[in-house]
Amino acid sequence: MNAATGARLQITGPASVGTDGLLTAQFTVDACDPAAVIAFFRKFLPYEDETLETVENVFALLSGPGGTISNLALNINRGEVRLGPVKLGEIPPLTRF
Repeated sequence: MNAATGARLQITGPASVGTDGLLTAQFTVDACDPAAVIAFFRKFLPYEDETLETVENVFALLSGPGGTISNLALNINRGEVRLGPVKLGEIPPLTRF
């Protein structure tokens, strides 16, 4: 995601879905102006305010000079989502359409 404001979010890494539909992934998160990134997602995910607040707090704690995030681990293990050491929640099994 790149915004006209200069905010940027990049998530890269491998992901797989087990036969039970549970997602497993090892992502790396890089962000520029994380506060603007969170503000962007709040517009589209107002019902996830508690989770976004947790992500915003983790970003604030782990951001480097200029408010950047580099190489932050976003791991999903059989649906359990962790951003760095913080558990964010769970993703239900993915179903086939």
